[in-house]
Amino acid sequence: MAFLVVSAISTPNTLSAQYTYRFRDSLGSYKVQFTPHETSKYRAAWVRKPVVACTHELRAGLGFASFLPDISYTTDDIWIPQFNNVASEDTKIAPPRWVTLNFDYGYWCNEWLYVGASFTWSGGFAKEFAETTFKRVDTYNYNAFGLMPMVRFAWLRRNIVQLYSGIGIGAAFYYYEKPQYHKPRREPGASYDVTFIGISVGRKWFGYCDIGTGTRGVISMGIGYRFNAKNRSER
Repeated sequence: MAFLVVSAISTPNTLSAQYTYRFRDSLGSYKVQFTPHETSKYRAAWVRKPVVACTHELRAGLGFASFLPDISYTTDDIWIPQFNNVASEDTKIAPPRWVTLNFDYGYWCNEWLYVGASFTWSGGFAKEFAETTFKRVDTYNYNAFGLMPMVRFAWLRRNIVQLYSGIGIGAAFYYYEKPQYHKPRREPGASYDVTFIGISVGRKWFGYCDIGTGTRGVISMGIGYRFNAKNRSER
């Protein structure tokens, strides 16, 4: 009558156990060994491998407290002063609501140098209400568009984690409306960004968080995608 004996034998310097199976029947005994640690070694090496250099990078994120030269930071509860002057004694202007979107594209020339560009839109919207009826009388809006070249410097690359700093400066375009204007106003301006510290976690798909100051916001968070057709086998 056949029977089976299974044993697990630990081996040094491996990431998993070595398994030995013994079979015995009327014809004799048999032994089978296998070591599944080879796959584990490969996976562990893949995780430890740093982010591939010379990759293209796309990002999309949300910014908080974007800087606009004419109205300071978008966290201010006071709307543009000119708008406040428009409100009559019978109306009130509610605090604005701001949304900042960032879209970045660039290329890591090597392990530490990134060159690219950032497009930012920051929009503010405030409603004017009648003080007695609380009905909306008008809506004021302010739109700022910024486009600037960006340079980033990675100062730590470990496994799938990357720490970096960056700087950018470029042009901006402002578009806003006020009741006393017959048509919307359009004005040129400047945009800038200084990233004191940024962190990205991931390899092909990754998440990021940048802390700094400027048009992209004091805090900018989002997701990104890296691709490089020449080094597909390295990722």
